[in-house]
Amino acid sequence: MYFSSAITDRGTMVPMRLTAVLLLGWAVLGMAQTLTVTGPPTAAPGSTFQIQINLAGTTGQNLADLEWSLPTGNGVTYSAPTVTPGGAAAGKGVFCTTDNSTCVVVGLNQAANTVSNNAVSDGGLAVLSVTMPASITAPVPFTVSNLVGASTLGAAVPIIPGTLYTIPVPNKCDVNGDGKVDGLDVGIMLNALLGKGACPAGLTCNFASLIKVLIAATGGACTL
Repeated sequence: MYFSSAITDRGTMVPMRLTAVLLLGWAVLGMAQTLTVTGPPTAAPGSTFQIQINLAGTTGQNLADLEWSLPTGNGVTYSAPTVTPGGAAAGKGVFCTTDNSTCVVVGLNQAANTVSNNAVSDGGLAVLSVTMPASITAPVPFTVSNLVGASTLGAAVPIIPGTLYTIPVPNKCDVNGDGKVDGLDVGIMLNALLGKGACPAGLTCNFASLIKVLIAATGGACTL
């Protein structure tokens, strides 16, 4: 099976170089399919949100099956993979590794009890839930790698990454969400502590929190 051999050969240097050359050639010709990730514009540490895997450029390529990997090692976790309605309409299902970082969309729709070799169309293909670690402070780039595609005839179909999706992580001390930590944030925390205003969502408004925001507003690190 094509996917099995592709996964087995992934670690060898010569095929990787050859694949890179082939993909570059397809990209120059404007014929390569692209895979991109989309999601919310921001995500707070500890939050859970959904990302969508999207295809473009598949028209006329008869792309039937696809594999991808998402980044791990930064504390981000993936769960609840589902095929989109468009993918399901083509008779596809999504199947992932135990950590859901590597997934394959193939013509097996267990929910509908169908097997299909139909080609997929441009648009959303799969959706996954993402949970950000509570301790994260740096933006998270959702790069896609290990891209493998197969046509309805089992031939290799080149897939390249599309526009990189990076989700910024807001500074928790920026309690009013205006992109900076300053006296306005200190004022909000002080008013909340004195009972003159609401405590910002997700925060505990006590004297310790007020001091942490004050430190961040004067150039220190946010430790909320």
